[in-house]
Amino acid sequence: CFECDHVADLQRAVSNLDRPFFVDVGGNIGQYSLAALAAGAEHAFVFEPLSKNLQTMCDSIMLNPGYHERASVFARALTDKTGRLFDFDRPFRDLNLGATRLRGGSTSMNNNVGSQNDDDDDDDDANSAKEGTRTSSSSNQIKVEGVSYARGITLDSIVETFPAGRPAVLKVDIEGSECDFVSGARLFFERVDVRYVSLELHGEASGNHIPSPN
Repeated sequence: CFECDHVADLQRAVSNLDRPFFVDVGGNIGQYSLAALAAGAEHAFVFEPLSKNLQTMCDSIMLNPGYHERASVFARALTDKTGRLFDFDRPFRDLNLGATRLRGGSTSMNNNVGSQNDDDDDDDDANSAKEGTRTSSSSNQIKVEGVSYARGITLDSIVETFPAGRPAVLKVDIEGSECDFVSGARLFFERVDVRYVSLELHGEASGNHIPSPN
């Protein structure tokens, strides 16, 4: 399997805790969330803005009896300010959707943040985002949420969603947006009993100081 050692470490962390919940930031196709649920996590909160990954993830959840009642999936990117809009940067196109990065971060659609500028985008992308938000742009291009752009929220903005008094296991893999995520999760780290963190650093973030949540 992909990243087998990391998955095994996460499952050990989950199984050693009493009724933990799992927070998956950059859920991709759901491998880590499914593994956490299999290891005994009572609930998984998954954040993944790319529609193709979301579809695969939801299909996998539905294949496992009862998992749909133990998983909450958010089609959002986690960042430092709710309402920011990001272009998708897919350096490997469909060969590796897990390497998709966020680019930009405007709070307005007027400057073409999120516009679909790549002429090679497959028509299947638009079809896969039937549930996404579509917005016309002045350049006669179609912006499709989940396909060409992502909408951001902070983890702090939904901190009341998480079970009170329960331990948490956190996994973060968001291709260079780690600093922004932590900046928008200060209240989360203050209120939630996080016992285990798996954090993969990318690009500039790997050489930067990740801001302390405290």
